[in-house]
Amino acid sequence: NLKKELIPVKMRPAFLKPIIVFLLIVIFVIFSFAGAIYASSDSLPGEILYPVKRTSENILIFITPYKYESFIYLKMLNSRMNEASTMLEQPEIKNLQFLKNLISDLDYTFEKCHKRKYLDKIQSEQIQNNIIMIKQNFDKKYGMKKNNKQNYYEQKTENAIESENSNAENNKNNNQNHNNQNKYKWKYGQNNS
Repeated sequence: NLKKELIPVKMRPAFLKPIIVFLLIVIFVIFSFAGAIYASSDSLPGEILYPVKRTSENILIFITPYKYESFIYLKMLNSRMNEASTMLEQPEIKNLQFLKNLISDLDYTFEKCHKRKYLDKIQSEQIQNNIIMIKQNFDKKYGMKKNNKQNYYEQKTENAIESENSNAENNKNNNQNHNNQNKYKWKYGQNNS
């Protein structure tokens, strides 16, 4: 009994407990975020984890030194091409706008890589051909050849012009109707304005 009492008991300082708890929470959050990023790596536009994937790419670009950004942008470009190809292979897309945005983003990312000279001539031509193929597949699958337009983008421009013309025509008709009503009111003495 005497020996037990003589053995010194090691006491932990009280300030260590909150630090240990904090570190455990930080480690848990980091691993959870890393798990979400890993799980989102194969996600497509419109899926729940896709924003996590895009956010992690943006964070990666932000923290990567400029001289190493080319690797990240090329990886993003390949990722966008794979996503577009995968979506085009699906029998049905729930929201076509996701695919349209993806193709626009593909163009934007390619332009960024091209302007920053991350691509050599051969890579640039190969990627450009892949992007053209993706756009052609999109046009074939979703039948955007109304009025003999070659692709979705020409059709989109034509639709915008038609919409503008239609709005202008509607405004003109509304103004004529309003003027006719005013003439009627003036002519027959019903000017209540």
